Amino acid sequence: MGSMWGDIRYEYYRANTVVRIAMWNIAIYILVNLISVPVYLSGVPYIQFVHFIQEWFYLPSDPMKLLVRPWTLISYMFMHASIWHLIFNMLVLYWFGRITNDLIHNSKILPLYFLGGFAGALLFLISFNAFPVFWNSGSVPLVGASAAVMAILLSAATLNPQGHIRFILIGAVQLQYVALAMVVIDVLSIPFTNPGGHFAHLGGAIMGWFFIFMLRRGIDLSSPIRAILNFLNDPSSIRRRSRKKRSPKLSSKKAPETVTSDMGSNIGKSIDGYGRSFTQRYRNMTAEECVDAILDKINANGYDSLSEEEKDFLSKSSKKK
Repeated sequence: MGSMWGDIRYEYYRANTVVRIAMWNIAIYILVNLISVPVYLSGVPYIQFVHFIQEWFYLPSDPMKLLVRPWTLISYMFMHASIWHLIFNMLVLYWFGRITNDLIHNSKILPLYFLGGFAGALLFLISFNAFPVFWNSGSVPLVGASAAVMAILLSAATLNPQGHIRFILIGAVQLQYVALAMVVIDVLSIPFTNPGGHFAHLGGAIMGWFFIFMLRRGIDLSSPIRAILNFLNDPSSIRRRSRKKRSPKLSSKKAPETVTSDMGSNIGKSIDGYGRSFTQRYRNMTAEECVDAILDKINANGYDSLSEEEKDFLSKSSKKK
């Protein structure tokens, strides 16, 4: 079991953000279903457990409920109502996420996922409270990664509209036509089944297109979310940046090199504290590239091949992640 867990951790740290998002979704689905087993055995009806999950972790269409359950704006996009719901969303995420990840930097993928989910939630809430057909529906919950995944899909199609994706029985289809078909299906399906879900999909799709539209004009909508994620990862980074802005230059001596992310912000301790061999080998890499290089070394020669400094750096990076 320990070896299996080690393999999972190894694959997680090697994976890009698309794969990590899929792993989070799968892990949460498994966790919720594992919890349902002892709940069922304790005598609580399964439907009552499902209702509890829906009430506290799905996104409500009632704004008053949302005010006292603000975390559902995030939790809903990592939960799924069924195994097939999960499988479909993760397949679409993987297919189109790979394309998007090849065309924009990895650091923008998770913020884009969140922005798509937020946009889907917003259009869902507006539609259920603006259109008379829904006024007598009561509070209807929204769940699933579909809106966030649609943002990934539309971003791929906007970045490379004439790129192709191959489907079984159909063959290669241009991304722009795949995106158009998905949007048209959502619009036409609104009167029939799951209207709230289809509105959420459209919200995510709009955000995916808008995100790339703004990025091409030099405006990175992912920046605020990346700043929040950086702060959660390393709260002291805000104070360090603040001191750096306020402090005058004390000397002309070259500042110690730091391991930085591709976004240019310090995400770890200076590698100046490590030995000369470690510093020379990794000084031109980002923190993520350092971890990848160390993991590649483990894969090729085993964990014992690492120096003490490499083991220390990997341990600190894993704790931060």
